[in-house]
Amino acid sequence: MVSSVKPFLALIVLATLASTGYAIRCYEGSDLSTVVNCVEGSGCLRKSVGVGPISKTSRSCFEGKAEDACKILDGNVNLKLFKMCDFCTKDLCNGSSSLALAPVAGAIILFFGVARLLA
Repeated sequence: MVSSVKPFLALIVLATLASTGYAIRCYEGSDLSTVVNCVEGSGCLRKSVGVGPISKTSRSCFEGKAEDACKILDGNVNLKLFKMCDFCTKDLCNGSSSLALAPVAGAIILFFGVARLLA
């Protein structure tokens, strides 16, 4: 009985890790502490404005055409202050580029931990 439960449990864990759902998840705000579920068909946006070494980065969901994502909609923003804009369509892609592999590494470690537990 126990031996038939292990493969079933392993299959459930793998299915949970592999499922992506329908909505994209993006970071929201100026840091990476808030994650929101965006509507289906949207993407993540990361914009930075600033002067010299001082800049402020904001992250959000973007609903609309990809080519419109990085247009400056607010007439109060000076083009000289606008430093960077990124639009992407993968989960949590609007975070820091150095953290891009963290979810993959976490999933691999979790998989081997579960595999060892079930062995």
